[in-house]
Amino acid sequence: MKKTVTIVLLFAMQAYAFQDYDIDGVEDSIDRCANTSFDAIVDKHGCPIATDKKKYFGKFMLSIGTQILKDEIYKDTNALSLIANYRYKDFDITLSNIQSTTMGSYVENNFNDTEDIYLGIGYSVLFERSSLKVSVGTRFLSSSNHETNSSKVPSGEGRGRGRGKGKQNDYYSSLNYSYQINTAQNFFLFGAYTLTGDTPAQNYENYGSFSVGTGYSISREFYSSIAYNYVGSISADTEAEQSLSLFGNYRFNENLFASATYKYALDELSYDHSLLLLLGVVF
Repeated sequence: MKKTVTIVLLFAMQAYAFQDYDIDGVEDSIDRCANTSFDAIVDKHGCPIATDKKKYFGKFMLSIGTQILKDEIYKDTNALSLIANYRYKDFDITLSNIQSTTMGSYVENNFNDTEDIYLGIGYSVLFERSSLKVSVGTRFLSSSNHETNSSKVPSGEGRGRGRGKGKQNDYYSSLNYSYQINTAQNFFLFGAYTLTGDTPAQNYENYGSFSVGTGYSISREFYSSIAYNYVGSISADTEAEQSLSLFGNYRFNENLFASATYKYALDELSYDHSLLLLLGVVF
């Protein structure tokens, strides 16, 4: 069977690539004061410090990188990836041209959609040993991609998530749950449902997606995870996408981090290998 790539669909924007449930900038495995308030200014151990000079204005994350796709049949390709996220207390908003789960367990191939824009809004609830994030968002198709045909093509340029002239925007919602097993390891579960926009000539199927996995903080600076991922199809005659993914995030300091996500396809229609490399800054 010929292979083709599944273009971006899954939601839940990546606010941070490391575990930080109280959003204080200190990784959970070394955070001595869990569940500090969002307004608190903390020291390197995650504990509040007294100050009258600083006010909390939220946190902003910007990351840039590239996604590389490889396959035995189709030519190799790559795409620019950009993610901007602003978080204030329990809320965050993300603008990007790529989507991934919060834990970085799954990243969708976006080489044919780099001009599309994804806008998402999330709300996080923190518990003693777990967290839950609820998100909603939409995908704005670029004018050039509105003219693009989404059917299978010999060059392997994509099993698009619904394209064509007059294509309407997609809308999606998601739940991202994480449970801290111990100070170093967590379990996470992601689920999403997408309402796929149609074209005047074709109606597409809505679809569900999920990802399940576990992560481990090897050190204060390095976090890694492994996950199984499933993404439904927009067409009744096209199989769903399935994959295994490995994620790693290294934090150089309080403001700078780098991450890598490798995905190995288990289905017959996706690129065999996908690698996303990102460099990010938090301020």
